[in-house]
Amino acid sequence: MHHEYEHPWAPLFSIARENITEITVDGLLAVWAGPTHGPLLTLGDCLAPLWSRSLVKPLQLLTVVPTLKQAYPQLQSHHYAIMLSSHMGEPAHQDTLKEIMAITGVSVNQLQCPACQPTHLETALEAKVSRTPPSPLFYPCSGKHLALLAALKASRYPLDSYLGTHHPYFELYNALVEYLLGKPAHAFRHTTDGCGMPTLAIPPLDMAKIFFLLGHADPTPFLKKPPQHLVPLLAHWEELQHWMRAYPFMMGGTNRLDTRLNAGEIVPATVRSTLAKEGADGLLAVSLSPGTPYGEGLGILIKLACGYEPKHLETVVTGLIRALGILPKDHPQASPPPFAANQPLATTFYFEAMGSPNLSLTEL
Repeated sequence: MHHEYEHPWAPLFSIARENITEITVDGLLAVWAGPTHGPLLTLGDCLAPLWSRSLVKPLQLLTVVPTLKQAYPQLQSHHYAIMLSSHMGEPAHQDTLKEIMAITGVSVNQLQCPACQPTHLETALEAKVSRTPPSPLFYPCSGKHLALLAALKASRYPLDSYLGTHHPYFELYNALVEYLLGKPAHAFRHTTDGCGMPTLAIPPLDMAKIFFLLGHADPTPFLKKPPQHLVPLLAHWEELQHWMRAYPFMMGGTNRLDTRLNAGEIVPATVRSTLAKEGADGLLAVSLSPGTPYGEGLGILIKLACGYEPKHLETVVTGLIRALGILPKDHPQASPPPFAANQPLATTFYFEAMGSPNLSLTEL
């Protein structure tokens, strides 16, 4: 039986071979240029609900940072980096997670994220050869789970029900989302993420706004005065940037797109400071620091309708960066996207300016 339904997708780019379209990739794209200029670009329905998945890990971590700092002063920056990551289970990731457990006293048996094998292919093959069983520590979200468990342990809250919504850190998370977006948390749908924790359905344009704020050392100049209970959290906002930028490998892993963006391999730090976070099923959020053009900076949300496909995701973000004029055309990093190098392929992007019909992408 056929069911008609609406979906939010729009074409993001197409690949043609000898003038015949061979591939079209659909999805969502939202670019927020700050309160002065608003939505610079949108493709698809960027006001539709979108499960935020791992994109909100920086906010989730922020809710527990004050507790962790006070209770576990031995924790270092690379520990916090993997707490907001979606790691690939490589040896350095495993070593860091074990260090966190040694410091906090949380055990692997208390993790309720699924047991799995590493998502990094070579590490997974080594695990197969050595007959290493699946483990929750290999799960990409295990750092986030350890962070919450450690905070609840320090606050003397039960650990066996940490996946629920009836603890103070979930309430802080809701309050933080409300503050950053100026909308009540109950306006966003909730569900259970793949790792077992709650997640929100945040529209693409709102997620782009969050990452726009993440590109600033202090988000409060763009917002109302924060409520007092959020002030201790916001005091660590700049540290989020440091953890993502200083430890890009902990954020993802070998050849991961968000790791490469955070390391300045796609947009060099001499041009713009870039922060990025991948999420499951084709999500990528990026912040670009203020500069010329776009004096207030940019927040970007990309979602692929087809789910996770690294080559497609890189094609969109590199094509967008060039279209926005972030990199000079003669800059060595301003190379064609992955598909375009394979001639006779031609890539067409469907990026459209919003607002004034005369708006140039390089004017702001």
